[in-house]
Amino acid sequence: MTRKKLQEDLWRAAHRRDNSLHGLWIDGEWVEEPARVKEEARLFFLHRFQETDHNRPHLDGIEFQSIDQHQNDMLTGRFTEEEIKVAVWGCGSEKSPSPDGINFKFIKRFWNLVKPDVLRFMEEFYVNGIFPRGCNASFIVLIPKVVNPQSLEEYRPILLIGCMYKIVAKLLANRLKKIIPFIIDERQTAFIEGRHLLHSVLIASEVVDEAKRSKKPCLVFKVDYEKAYDSWIVGCLKSASVSILVNDSPSTEFSPQRGLRQGDPLAPFLFNIVAKALNGLVREAIKRNYRGFSVGANIVEVSILQYADDTIFFGEASQENVRIPKKVEEKLVSLQRKFLWGEGPDKNKIAWIKWNIVCLPKEKGGLGLKDINTFNLALLGKWRWNLFQHDGQLWARVLKSKYGGWRGLDEALGCNKESLWWQDLKTTFQTSQQGEEFKKGIQWRLGSGDRIKFWEDEWIEGEAPLLTKYPRLFSISRQQNQVIQQMGGYKEEWEWNLSWRRSLFDNEIPMATNFLRDIERKTIQRNRRDEWVNGGREGRPIGAYELAKAVEELGAGEILLNCIDCDGQGKGFDEDLIKLISDAVSIPVIASSGAGAPQHFSEVFYKTNASAALAAGIFHREEVPIQSVKEHLLKEGVEVGI
Repeated sequence: MTRKKLQEDLWRAAHRRDNSLHGLWIDGEWVEEPARVKEEARLFFLHRFQETDHNRPHLDGIEFQSIDQHQNDMLTGRFTEEEIKVAVWGCGSEKSPSPDGINFKFIKRFWNLVKPDVLRFMEEFYVNGIFPRGCNASFIVLIPKVVNPQSLEEYRPILLIGCMYKIVAKLLANRLKKIIPFIIDERQTAFIEGRHLLHSVLIASEVVDEAKRSKKPCLVFKVDYEKAYDSWIVGCLKSASVSILVNDSPSTEFSPQRGLRQGDPLAPFLFNIVAKALNGLVREAIKRNYRGFSVGANIVEVSILQYADDTIFFGEASQENVRIPKKVEEKLVSLQRKFLWGEGPDKNKIAWIKWNIVCLPKEKGGLGLKDINTFNLALLGKWRWNLFQHDGQLWARVLKSKYGGWRGLDEALGCNKESLWWQDLKTTFQTSQQGEEFKKGIQWRLGSGDRIKFWEDEWIEGEAPLLTKYPRLFSISRQQNQVIQQMGGYKEEWEWNLSWRRSLFDNEIPMATNFLRDIERKTIQRNRRDEWVNGGREGRPIGAYELAKAVEELGAGEILLNCIDCDGQGKGFDEDLIKLISDAVSIPVIASSGAGAPQHFSEVFYKTNASAALAAGIFHREEVPIQSVKEHLLKEGVEVGI
């Protein structure tokens, strides 16, 4: 038996031992008999997947968004070869094989071989809407949620679904993804492109804050779906069969009567469609005088929030602040450090390098690990960006109603009517380096002038704001706080309509001429909104000298200076650069290069203050024996470490 085979067998044995189902409590009795345990597992999930008779709410008369003919044609059109290939490549290659014994790594590798059969299968499914028996079989694998599980509720069911079904489901999911945003209510924020779970968290936080500060009674009722089941897409579900894997042995198959299987690409979209009915019922309740909670001066009403399978009904409540608690941050960093240095419960390890160096980018001598505090600030920065880019979404309208939206982030700190989350966000942008970097990293793209403030914003490339460049004209303007769109109008073309408190003096005329020349450089685009784009000012690149000094200040023990000769052909070390760096820092400098001859080593020590030198090129480009290099260096008085 090879060493590799032995390792694989040991790993499988350990894996089986960790996930083995040794026994269950059944009717108050501990049972370990394999056949009985397997049957109990089958009956447990059979019951979960059975349709039960109960009263359901009627949806008669409730209005829902509908799709147009173009969207309908896109949903029901024939599957193309390109679309099928995108679906196949969108499925994970390393997932465990399903009952058919195949995973997507095999299909992708031998795509040209299996493609005709896959295309034929998809065409038959498109025409008939059914799966051949066996193509839609799946296994339920039981993964323990806790140590020493003793009941089936303490296992997490993970389904292994057949590849052909997954391709069909992925095709349908890719099509649904394009229309879901148009038909799902804005109060559902999960599984929809352009929406985020945190939007619901944010809205909930602001509603609670409003209730506390205004001392208005607020009802909050949170519910959770135990299982998100539905009975849609009959062709996908009627042919499905499920077996429970108990210690790698499958139970008797059964057919689920309800439920999309966990791991199914369709599941999140179809769940949203079904959950949409609940939103419809809430809208109907509002028509019948149910009142949601009103937020802000513009009275944005919030009655229900849905994120994945969690739902909060509002009429009032409590919510923890969204910022990361300091103790949580410290604990996360501690876990990162222990993992990096191999520390465990039974052993302590020395951290050889300061954590702030570890978190530096690789090109600056670190490992590129995320610094949690800095990463959190970056995520806060995304709120400002999204608040501007998606100002029509519900969460953004709530913030605009309460605080003035993204513009409110630049207002003075210390207002006691603001939530802690909003105060933290303002503080981040007004007092931190990250806030300044954010402002430098964006620039305006002029559209219709609907969002750019004429005097305050930098909307002319390469120029300061107009109020800074022309303070005298700003002081006599009647339009000091207006956006560009309000500074003129259209006849046949855009015309500026500037209003002054008085007539211009003669000495102000040249200034006004330059002012008009500046603003007329830009073209107003009538049917396009003002935008933020990535760009802005670029920072000055950091040089080798500055980087070496910065690394020394961060506590580095030495510097490895990779100074391959400019042509990369092993003509020696860059002696000027090495001397510059080694004279500037007090820590050892190791020279590394494409040196191609023994004398290059001795020269670097005589002409610079390098502490050590590395070079592999000498042994690759020339047939120079190591002993010859040693003799040369010893003769020159250089200590050799080879």
